[in-house]
Amino acid sequence: MPGTRWLLQAEAARAQLEALDTMPVHTLLAWAAKEGRVLLTHDQHTVPKYAYEGIMAGLPMPGVFVGDTDLPVQQAIEDLLLVECSAEHAWESPVRYLPL
Repeated sequence: MPGTRWLLQAEAARAQLEALDTMPVHTLLAWAAKEGRVLLTHDQHTVPKYAYEGIMAGLPMPGVFVGDTDLPVQQAIEDLLLVECSAEHAWESPVRYLPL
């Protein structure tokens, strides 16, 4: 099942990101692009700002999902699964806000 595979990859990435937590945002976005990962964050100001700056500079950009700070984890997972199950081009938007 694609959703299960994606969630397992997300868990592995989350463990890696905990180690990268002190990394500057632009460096974290570059790492995610290199690794083919998307980011899920509650940072509604800094991460989108750097994502759009990177796009304007022509840098590769992973998808960024920005969730409300009070977004329940279950709803975030369901929204991410909906995006994953949708057409491949749905990931092309660099910044998406949750809930959908």
